[in-house]
Amino acid sequence: MRNVKLLPSFLLVLASLSFLYLRASFIAPPDHLVRPFLTLCLLLGGLSFPSYWLTRDGNWAGILLLVVVLGFFSSSIFAFSYSLTVLLTVLLLAATLRLLGKKNLASNFFLIANIISCIALFLSGIVLYQRFQSIPSSYYKSYKELLDSENVIALDSFPATNPDIYYVILDGYGSASMLKELYGFDNSDFVHSLEERGFVVPENSLSNYSKTVLSVTSTLNMEYVQAFAPGIEDSLFWWLMVPWLDHSRVRNSLDGIGYKSVSISSDWSITDNPTTDVYFKSHPLILSDFERYLFGVTPLKMFQPLIADFSSVSTFNMHRRSQINNFDSLVESVHIDGPKFVFAHIILPHPPFVFASDGTPIDPNYSFSFNDASDFEGTDLEYRDLYIGQMQFLNDKLEVVVDSILQNSTRPVIIILQADHGPGMLTDFASASNTCLKERFSNFSAYYVPMIDKSAIPDDITPVNLFRIIFNGYFGTSLPLLENANYYPRQALTVYELEDVTSILDRRENCSIK
Repeated sequence: MRNVKLLPSFLLVLASLSFLYLRASFIAPPDHLVRPFLTLCLLLGGLSFPSYWLTRDGNWAGILLLVVVLGFFSSSIFAFSYSLTVLLTVLLLAATLRLLGKKNLASNFFLIANIISCIALFLSGIVLYQRFQSIPSSYYKSYKELLDSENVIALDSFPATNPDIYYVILDGYGSASMLKELYGFDNSDFVHSLEERGFVVPENSLSNYSKTVLSVTSTLNMEYVQAFAPGIEDSLFWWLMVPWLDHSRVRNSLDGIGYKSVSISSDWSITDNPTTDVYFKSHPLILSDFERYLFGVTPLKMFQPLIADFSSVSTFNMHRRSQINNFDSLVESVHIDGPKFVFAHIILPHPPFVFASDGTPIDPNYSFSFNDASDFEGTDLEYRDLYIGQMQFLNDKLEVVVDSILQNSTRPVIIILQADHGPGMLTDFASASNTCLKERFSNFSAYYVPMIDKSAIPDDITPVNLFRIIFNGYFGTSLPLLENANYYPRQALTVYELEDVTSILDRRENCSIK
């Protein structure tokens, strides 16, 4: 194979990925571009051999590869920026036609293709630069301080009796009182079953935030997000919280006294933490959110069935397998030599609704997504009924997990079952005034903490104080409890621009099923 022109195709791949990244940049950090780019470049390199074999000419082989790349990305790029893509394509065709008949047609064609790709890269770079301007220098300073100090609280250590700690997030699980009032569902059987096992189940627990990314980060750092990551109110990037999730104050403090960190892969890159000492995978290949997005908007979608058995592509069956892996891994983690801190983010009963109450698989009649609240594609009644069924399935699985941990542990244990927030049937992500705040902030909480007196756990506990109470009760600290506060984003995407809704949580506007 001689002189196949690959550079224009590589540039076009990079330009196309950059444009697509603009759409997903709020949830996917820039390093999520690396693996897709390298993979597509390897595929291009592999295609260069059959391209040359078909054309027997290096220039025409390069042109054929350009056509393949353009066809691969065309539908997704048109969907993202129709006018710009049309303009660039017309310019390319016009310039090519003008040059027909000239001896250096191929060279000019590649020159034009390179110029257009560089222009596209430049334009996407400008947009990304503007977005990155929303990240203040104080963020990087705070993150550097986090790394330098390791964000550690000094804990007393009792190696023989340090308990294994299981922190299990139940995404979107509402409190029993809220479910009874707004959903007409009595969850008291499950609550009583946990109480019989020694759990404390606060009746009036409330989440501090209405979004998972803020709620979980705040809980694991025992502080409000505004305190440890100030100045990011205008940023769109949810992934700014990842450093504080992966290396939280809770994890680092426990690491400091000899704990092993254990995590289970989730379907969401932000709470998926492969940096822990032990990492349980649901699939051999865990795709990033950006990679799953690419599978959804490019012809790669047709290959999903071929790789579904070993990769976390976005399908309802994959989601079911991932959630079952959470339960199985929690049971398996009991046998890891302790002490250990186990973190699991179970995306149930949160949509998509893929389990009936008896565990029968459900495949919704829409494309796979985690769309919740005002983005949910069904009616309020459909949300309520499917939510209740999936929650009942979750209850049954949690009882099995809890029993297995309690029966098979050789060390004392702490088990935390806690929702990041309540469900979203009556939630409008774009507006607190159009949301039933009672529903969204009434989160389920249940704690197995036998060494802590029940009176030390407030009935209106919020997650920001959870590990303060546990560290005080088990590890000799004297951390003060923070004042309870509840925050809702002023806009759907800028989750750090928050409105204090503490005083209006009991408001009942927008709390009726439509």
